[in-house]
Amino acid sequence: MNTLGLPLSSPAGILARLPGPVLWCLRTRDLFAPALCRIGLHPDRVIYCETWNERDVLPAMEEGLRCKGLAGVVGEATRLSLTASRRLQLTAGETGVSAFVIRRWRNIKEKEAAGEPNAACTRWRIAPHPSPPSEFDGLPRQYWRIELLRVRGGEPRSWIVEGCDAQGSLAVPASLAKRPTATYERELARADRPIVTAVMHGQRRVLASVDEAAERVGLACGMTVTHAQSLIPDLNVVNTTPDQDEAALLRLALWCVKYSPLVTPDPPDGIFIDVAGSAHLFQGEATLLNDLCKRLTAEGITAKAALADTPGCAWAVARFSDETLISQGRSSEAIASLRLPP
Repeated sequence: MNTLGLPLSSPAGILARLPGPVLWCLRTRDLFAPALCRIGLHPDRVIYCETWNERDVLPAMEEGLRCKGLAGVVGEATRLSLTASRRLQLTAGETGVSAFVIRRWRNIKEKEAAGEPNAACTRWRIAPHPSPPSEFDGLPRQYWRIELLRVRGGEPRSWIVEGCDAQGSLAVPASLAKRPTATYERELARADRPIVTAVMHGQRRVLASVDEAAERVGLACGMTVTHAQSLIPDLNVVNTTPDQDEAALLRLALWCVKYSPLVTPDPPDGIFIDVAGSAHLFQGEATLLNDLCKRLTAEGITAKAALADTPGCAWAVARFSDETLISQGRSSEAIASLRLPP
């Protein structure tokens, strides 16, 4: 089945919404036109510039950027030096034509060149993301993970979106847009103050979770909301939604399948991942843990992970210790050294 690669689909979707022809510079004849049409960019709008030589792609882009009638110029290149990227940026700034450079490599040596510095205004990484099971027959809409790696005057971010539709538009999946954490993030954006979640426990309303700012001023889970508000009058209190939280935990567990096929949610706030047969795919257990925590942090999820030879030891160390890796045979020693809260 012929498809259009994800990095190519994103600029194609953007240019599909802009008027005018598109100049596409590439060194080989491997651009699949029907896939462009599927995301809204009709092949009749595309001018193909096949250079058959890597070093001619960027000069062809520069010449194309001088044509003000174009919607945009796309180039598929392995290398993008600081000088070449600066020339493209200046030319695009003069004419107002959008420029997209897609980094492509065919071997390890070419891949290493992708990290060289350049003058691009933004740098992105686009990768596939698991789509949820569909209740309808046929293939569901693709999910993408889009990462903004660098932007002038801004911070790196990442998003999970549905792939381009027939008009070239992206969309946030409904299941993610409605997740409970989105509510908490909106609350945080409105007020820069400690935030806690509350739940009814009998006749009392108690704290179910606290953030780092609330913890620093002495708030803790199980404390009544009345007591907490007496310590912090402007405390930001959000009601818990157990059903939605459980569903969100299940979605997060499905996301963790990228690290191992053996994943089990541990409500209310944990996930067990059996990485015995998959750690070597990530160059070791430490690298796997670092990658997991880094990706969760990028999604705005505060998490702590630990790895041990028994589930119970990993559970305890993740919650009550600063260690992350417990070597084989040290489970009893690690548990004995834990400092549990009173």
